[in-house]
Amino acid sequence: NVCYEHLAEILGDIKSRGIVPYEQDKWAQVYAYFKNNHKQLFDRLINMLCYTNNASLNDNDTVRALIGNEIYTTVSRLQKNNACKYSYFLAYMLNLKAPDNGEFKGIDIGNAAHSVFEHIGNMLNEKNISYFDLTDEMIEFEVGEYVKKLIDNYKIRLDNLTARNAFIIERMKSELVLCVKIIRSQITETEFKPLGYEMEFSDKSDIGTVNITLDSGETVKLTGKIDRADYVKKDDCIYIRVIDYKTGKKTFSLSNIINGLDLQLTVYLGALVKSDKHNRYGGAFYFTVSDPICSESNDIPDSNIENKIRSELKLRGIVNSDDFIKNDNTDKSSANRINSACDEQFEIMDKYVNKIIKNSLSKLASGDISIKPYKNNSSTPCSYCEFSGICRFDEHSNGYREIHNYKSADDAWEVMKNEVDR
Repeated sequence: NVCYEHLAEILGDIKSRGIVPYEQDKWAQVYAYFKNNHKQLFDRLINMLCYTNNASLNDNDTVRALIGNEIYTTVSRLQKNNACKYSYFLAYMLNLKAPDNGEFKGIDIGNAAHSVFEHIGNMLNEKNISYFDLTDEMIEFEVGEYVKKLIDNYKIRLDNLTARNAFIIERMKSELVLCVKIIRSQITETEFKPLGYEMEFSDKSDIGTVNITLDSGETVKLTGKIDRADYVKKDDCIYIRVIDYKTGKKTFSLSNIINGLDLQLTVYLGALVKSDKHNRYGGAFYFTVSDPICSESNDIPDSNIENKIRSELKLRGIVNSDDFIKNDNTDKSSANRINSACDEQFEIMDKYVNKIIKNSLSKLASGDISIKPYKNNSSTPCSYCEFSGICRFDEHSNGYREIHNYKSADDAWEVMKNEVDR
């Protein structure tokens, strides 16, 4: 009845928030009434109050069955684990999948961008030409033809193509043409040359996996792909930079690195640099491709949309502070969006990230799947989590893992150095 439901609500508030109800003596009498006269309802009430949705895997055999004796994972998955361990558990240990509604969504656009950029790079290699030889006409033709192939791959899902989706595809094609032109500028304005596209870290590749040894003696193998790596030579040194293509508004943040939410660029750059004694840190960058769904208003002239997109299509990341790299080999349009670091700081960042990964993997191997997502001001991974209906996260009983933002780069470097020196 209403009285019982109200009592349950009040007791829940007392438990989770410490809120004492108005007229508490009266509700104490109601509590005593159900305790003395309605044992079944009272027991149900107590069970409800004692319930928690805390999650853990305490049995080692269960953990091994879920992650395997030989542990493979990716850096992007570890970032998800650092954002919320329970989300990682559901996605990659239980392999649960969110239902696909067949829409042409952002993920498709991201995949299209990766595919087109890789196709352009492979085409240049096959024709034995460089970005200096790539004309606007070649770009428009190659992108147009490749987008047609991509659409064919989605034909089952796009048989009933709406006017909106048709508009998105056309906008996507225009933006990809613009992206390739800007990538051409980023390369031709510097001495950097492409080292490779979609460079794979795996047991089957020349690079191999990135191996992390845990305190338990177990070895975890990290796999993945670098969207693009470039190199430039100076004397006996080879400077390496890595570029990761992202959709949306991905930015580079030392705070995200410290909090374990942005590890990919550092891991990939470190692995390539350490693969040869002549290699040095050149830089690590994101190249963001805007989602055309966000810029489809008919009220905005195409020229204004293109200018807006062009202003966003700049490298964001961190570059070696050596004048040869920072001043002589960074394209002008990206220079004001980039942090800089010396060789020693790159090494500190690499060691710090490896320590973060080792700690995360150790907790994963021990069965830590706690429901405790991070919170950064008002931002949490719960706002876009596909598993919110399963975990039933409650802010008061589970709580967030509050993370710290470092406004000063000097403070961020000091935190990383102190942790590495421990």
